[in-house]
Amino acid sequence: SVIGTDVSRAALTALVPAEARTYLDRHLHALTAKALIEPWNESRSNGAGFDFRHVLIQQAAYRSLTHHARAELHERLATWLEHTSDARPTEVEELAGHHLEQAFHHRRDLGRSDPETAQLAVRAGARLAGAGLRAYARFDVPAAENLLSRARDLLPADHGERPRVLRRLAEAYPILGRRDKAEAVFAELLAVAERTGDDRMVRSVRLEQARFRMITGPDPIPMATIHAEAREALDAFREVGDDVGVSQAHYVLAAVHLRAGRIAQLEEIGRRGIERARRTGDLRERLGAPWWVIYAMLAGPTPVPVCIRTIDEVADVGGLTHLGALAALGHCKAMLGEFDEARRLAARARELLRERIRVPRPLAFIGERSAGIEQLAGRPDAAARALREALDIARQVSDREQTSEIAAQLSLLLADQGECAEANRLATLASQAAPAESVTAQALARAATARVPPTPHREEAEALIRDAIAVVPLDMLELRALLHVTLAKVMASGGRDDDARSITDEATSLYRRKGNLVAARRTSQRHRERPGRAFG
Repeated sequence: SVIGTDVSRAALTALVPAEARTYLDRHLHALTAKALIEPWNESRSNGAGFDFRHVLIQQAAYRSLTHHARAELHERLATWLEHTSDARPTEVEELAGHHLEQAFHHRRDLGRSDPETAQLAVRAGARLAGAGLRAYARFDVPAAENLLSRARDLLPADHGERPRVLRRLAEAYPILGRRDKAEAVFAELLAVAERTGDDRMVRSVRLEQARFRMITGPDPIPMATIHAEAREALDAFREVGDDVGVSQAHYVLAAVHLRAGRIAQLEEIGRRGIERARRTGDLRERLGAPWWVIYAMLAGPTPVPVCIRTIDEVADVGGLTHLGALAALGHCKAMLGEFDEARRLAARARELLRERIRVPRPLAFIGERSAGIEQLAGRPDAAARALREALDIARQVSDREQTSEIAAQLSLLLADQGECAEANRLATLASQAAPAESVTAQALARAATARVPPTPHREEAEALIRDAIAVVPLDMLELRALLHVTLAKVMASGGRDDDARSITDEATSLYRRKGNLVAARRTSQRHRERPGRAFG
């Protein structure tokens, strides 16, 4: 029962005292006759064994054991796994770590605080740490977080493996949106680094902290300070040949450029980041680096056909397909009117996320791209569903910038459909969540606010959108086009058809420069078909 519901004969034999092994078959036959267990099918390749007929039977058997017996059996099973198991190293580490962990907890429940009990905690922590680090190396973040968190609870403060455990947890917690746990790990790591005089670790942890706080807040966050620290860290890491550190610094610098709308710099440092990340052998860095080139392609002036080629080039990450690249390719294909292929690519991105990475945050990006596909395809209801799902994910992982941008996009979409109450609520959320120095979030939040009641004066609504247009750099073509379309809607609803037509022409020109053929055609066509009311 200590082993679980699925028990191999070899493991059971190892747990049974030597003097009782003669009678083992007799007891197993008796339990089989009582329908408590059933032998494994002969077709199973992993030898002889049996299953409990129901998990409740196994649990009842386990509960019948004393804490002392449980501790002894868990430890004995862990030792057997370590020395005789033919399972893969990762499986051995995880299973042995689990049983040693259980042995420690049961001894502690008995009030044992002797050196043997302390050593059990160390053995368990070391095994779980090894399994967790292996899981993180293949970027199975949920499994890594589970294993490494348990290792952290078991390993003493002075254990040599603890800093590596903390370092990976400092990366895993933000990915999973565990805000409080992330901050606690950052604090512990910084204390260790400062106590030992490890300047390299101090820089690395501060980069991770900046990376996380740019996502979650608090806001306003000093972007100039973050940029300066990242530049300083970049120089320091280059000097000592720390490729992972250089890759970290590139990531933070790229995030600063994106927030400020500096698309050319974003693409440049994104490309440098990809090259550096390839040298690291670190899968997180290799998967993280392409995002910035992808964002630069979608947001910037690069024509859609070139975007497709460029995103294709960065999509392969050591034999793995980048999920963001797939979703972005889908959005680009939709701009050319290839909707079936666009939906297939977005669906494949979701499928790979479920199969491979199993973390929620990329779903927000995929949802945004899916919404863009459906809007271009003329399916606003489907677009709204995709944005609602994306918004739920962004809020779940405490991503302020994504929350604001998605809420604003959904507000604008619902305002077009006459759902003013929800559009107003979402516009408020967008304004509250928008980071102070995020060009995109601030612009979209202002546009959403201008489109929904209560708006005291149309002049005020127009001024809000013009302010938004003014803060967006000229090379952010898609965003500027959307803002011009929104301004035209406000003008048309006030009866200013000629002004709306002029602004629409600007939006159409921006879409054409980007190569968004569908949006350019629809923006121009709708206004010609319904002069004065196309944007009401």
